[in-house]
Amino acid sequence: MNKFIDNNITKIIYIFLLLTPLFDLMTSLSLNVIHLSFNYITIIKMLFMFLLIYEVIINKSKYKMITLAYLFMILVYFIMFTTTTILNKPINFLSFEITNFLR
Repeated sequence: MNKFIDNNITKIIYIFLLLTPLFDLMTSLSLNVIHLSFNYITIIKMLFMFLLIYEVIINKSKYKMITLAYLFMILVYFIMFTTTTILNKPINFLSFEITNFLR
């Protein structure tokens, strides 16, 4: 399985990027038309992103340092975003804001 991912990682990323608009459409329809509060597409997208991050960090990739730098910047942004939300909005908005951040 890992050998398959190593050999086809670029194709997997391209397919995911091509399917992203379809995922976004499904997310929009489930939130606005069907009024679902729980969205499976967002979870699928997050799991895929975590798997890609895992793949880049675990394997000896030439992009490992760049990927770690980007992940660190995202983490710093998330901490600043959460801190700003806590300081400027009532605490009950925190879960809403974090959910929207993760989407």
